[in-house]
Amino acid sequence: MDEIDRASKRLRLARERDESAYRRVASDLDRLASDVAKRRASLDRRRDAAAEVHGDRSASVDDWIEVNAGGTFVSARRGTLCHIEGSRLASLFGGRWDGKIQRDSDGRFFLDVDGSSFRAVVDYLNELAISDPGDPPAFPTDDEEERRAAGGGGDDRRVRDRLLRFLLTPHPEFDSSIVEDPDRVALLRRWLSEDGSGGGGRLRLLYRASRDGRSSFDFHSECDDRGPTLTVVETTDGLVVGGYSTADWEVPPAAPARTGRRARGSFLFALAADGSTSPCASPRKMKLKDPSDPMATCHGGRGCGPGFGLDASARDGDSARSCDFLVRDSLLFLRSEFRSYETCPGWDRAGLSGAYDIKEMEVFGVEELSGGANSDAKDADRDAGTSSLEMEETTDFTKDVNDALNAKLRAIKEAGEQITQLEARFEDEEKFVDSFATGETKDVVTLNVSGTIVATKRSTLMAFEESALARQFDDSRWTGQGRTRRRVRDWTPDDVSAWARNLDDVSDDVATLFSTNQITGNELLAIDRDGLTRLGVARPGTLCLLSKEIDDLRKDGRNVAEPIEHGPYCFGKLLEFLRAHRLHARGLGDAPDQPPAVRESERCRFEKVVRYFFPGRCAEAVLGIGTPITIAMARGASVVDSGCNRALKDALKDGRPLRTVTLVAAVRSCEVSSNDEFVIDVEDGTGSMQAEVRFNEGGQSAQERMLSEVCKEQTYVRIIGQLEDFGGQRRILATDVRSLSSGNELTDHFLDVKQSYDKHQETQRQDPTMRGVGIAAGSTRLNNGSPGRNILMPSRMLPIGLFFERLHAAVMEILQNNGADSDSGVSVEDIVRNVSPLGFSAGEVRHAMIHLSNEGHIYSTIDEDHYQCAF
Repeated sequence: MDEIDRASKRLRLARERDESAYRRVASDLDRLASDVAKRRASLDRRRDAAAEVHGDRSASVDDWIEVNAGGTFVSARRGTLCHIEGSRLASLFGGRWDGKIQRDSDGRFFLDVDGSSFRAVVDYLNELAISDPGDPPAFPTDDEEERRAAGGGGDDRRVRDRLLRFLLTPHPEFDSSIVEDPDRVALLRRWLSEDGSGGGGRLRLLYRASRDGRSSFDFHSECDDRGPTLTVVETTDGLVVGGYSTADWEVPPAAPARTGRRARGSFLFALAADGSTSPCASPRKMKLKDPSDPMATCHGGRGCGPGFGLDASARDGDSARSCDFLVRDSLLFLRSEFRSYETCPGWDRAGLSGAYDIKEMEVFGVEELSGGANSDAKDADRDAGTSSLEMEETTDFTKDVNDALNAKLRAIKEAGEQITQLEARFEDEEKFVDSFATGETKDVVTLNVSGTIVATKRSTLMAFEESALARQFDDSRWTGQGRTRRRVRDWTPDDVSAWARNLDDVSDDVATLFSTNQITGNELLAIDRDGLTRLGVARPGTLCLLSKEIDDLRKDGRNVAEPIEHGPYCFGKLLEFLRAHRLHARGLGDAPDQPPAVRESERCRFEKVVRYFFPGRCAEAVLGIGTPITIAMARGASVVDSGCNRALKDALKDGRPLRTVTLVAAVRSCEVSSNDEFVIDVEDGTGSMQAEVRFNEGGQSAQERMLSEVCKEQTYVRIIGQLEDFGGQRRILATDVRSLSSGNELTDHFLDVKQSYDKHQETQRQDPTMRGVGIAAGSTRLNNGSPGRNILMPSRMLPIGLFFERLHAAVMEILQNNGADSDSGVSVEDIVRNVSPLGFSAGEVRHAMIHLSNEGHIYSTIDEDHYQCAF
């Protein structure tokens, strides 16, 4: 009997433990479900409060919405504009933010976009509304070949398609071009949340290499001092890896070449690799081994981007061994065995160490959502010690009980993730409206561009402070349009009668007719000659006078448009650039095309319009002239050998980005390679290289004109384009080639090279990320006697036998190599002695120096016998 009693007691205790464990798990699930419900209720309250303060709670899908889209009036049902749920357009016109959106003087919603493109957006939505769900209209894609096929209208089509995608694409929950699979996105969020790192918050794109530039300067400019970040790297071999840092990225001033920082909670990860046999073909998170590791994140030295797990014992310059994970010179370096982080099993055996060419890199700021139930729920989670993401599925009970409990847990997690997305979308929605569509009515500017009416924001026209547009519309001059008197459409019958009495040569009987019939201002603007006759105006002369006066009122009611005496096409392209620039500055879009896509027949006129409104170097920002360089500088950009691949740095040796460059050089030869492209060999005295010229429109005729009028042998041209590497050979992929108007442009270009370098050197002294870097190969460093005032000058700056004779070039080279050693420069006597072996007399030397001085290439210093270069 004692054994039975002991067994019964054990059974009772076991049942009590199971029941206690079940109650604990069930209680945790109930609490988590309650937290999710509270978050949803809090979100609903925030939405209702926003609609109460800023919107129209009675908004209906049948409301008729009038929009002034850049001067084009478009009307549509609210339901049509909001047809694509979650889109930016639905955010604007859902009714929640009606009170925030900028209005024009007639009360229409105002959007600073291209009018014809916005009409295309509404046309697309109208077609979508009547289409079979299984056969929707094609959504535009940014297809280069399709734009080429569109001929002269391809550039306009691109503007339309970009606006379609911008307004109709849903807000991205994770704006990554590398990790697009929703399951992988959810996995990243789960990894972030495991350590309380904010996976339930927003992941905001800070940096994308293909958009912002691939140099370390570009990375640090966008990502330093931005708090916790998530870095994702995709290599050309298909490897997708990255790391999460809880510490800021920064380059401490006056710090050693390599420095580390503590970053508790940081981790590395791998999402994919090339081939399913790789140990990292399955996602893997690699945690920090020691939370107090002082080298958890690091700055790996000059030219480095994000780094994790610094090995301070590694030799300087040994990138492959200095860090567990390091981005440097457009390469990703991975150690075979990690020092600070867990190593993926089999990593070294699979060959996943060494250097990789980076295809794309993105960095995201990891932000907590601001307030609301989400933060309340997290506080509750911390108090209870468990969150839905931390809670694991149970295996402690019978299969049926386990299945039921785990199903509830999965449902709670799914609901929580959905609410997290809704919370982030709500915050993004308000920020988007604030950034894109708010403003005062007086800041809507209507322009009469040679008879074409367009409208824009005053802030768009003032994007560049140095421009003529900014000066015209700044606060000291701008008081708004059409605000000095009441609008005609707001006139009462008494106002209409008073207006008629003040008209010259019009009888007061007409005023009486208007007063008797209670004609309002809006009705007055709608009356034609037939309507005046029906009112009782009989005399033909009076009918003509009234018709003219009413027509003048209509014209005067168009917001007193500011006249712009330029072609609508060219000014429209300029306005398109300014709008894109404004969106990019607010983080709402990519940087505008530089130069803007303009029809070949309008390119010269467009450049003149730009230079009219943007005098001086300000025009270069619009025309995309880019970094002025010499061929020696282009050839000096290093190629890093990473095994089987070669990667071209997209920055000069001094760190300046080379996304767009401008080069002035002499044409040596031309070779036609196809109907839409040819290759020219050019030389500028510092070296030679090739430029490839392509035609997106115009075909054979455009090519023939370019060959006959611009790219003639032994003439100088200005080339604008992208520097690329083809099998180890440098060439420029040209977007624009034009002939020089005079020889002064050559001199101006080399002056621009120097000024650009000087400006960058000044930035270097202020920015430690670029300290200590060199200059382009094939260049001579001169010093003018003042510390920190080194300048850049190619060793053979001026082409021999073109604009300058052999003697001129020899004199210039002597001054370039020796003239900056002292403030006095080089004496004429020394120059004569150095060039005498070439067979030139002292008189010829003095004559050459007089010529060079008159042309502005050299100048005298302490007296007429000492000279220095003007460059």
